[in-house]
Amino acid sequence: MESILGEIRKDIETLLRERSEKQQQLSNLTEEVSNLQNALAEKDQLIAVMEETIKTQKIAKSLNGGDEKTDAKLKINELVREIDKCIALLHK
Repeated sequence: MESILGEIRKDIETLLRERSEKQQQLSNLTEEVSNLQNALAEKDQLIAVMEETIKTQKIAKSLNGGDEKTDAKLKINELVREIDKCIALLHK
């Protein structure tokens, strides 16, 4: 009977130790996920900034006599329409 209780105690201690290790692993993985999500958000933000820079450079290039003059004119017209909409909303 004593040996059975001793074995059960050993098993319980082993399970508790393994549980503690698994909790630490979970904590580490949760922190890693959080760090990766933050890094991903930063990369997404950087991509958005770069895409906007590319658009601006295309417009600037087209205004300087590039082949994309019609694109620049369309973009300017789009911006003017957006401004007009904003002004109309302000007057309401």
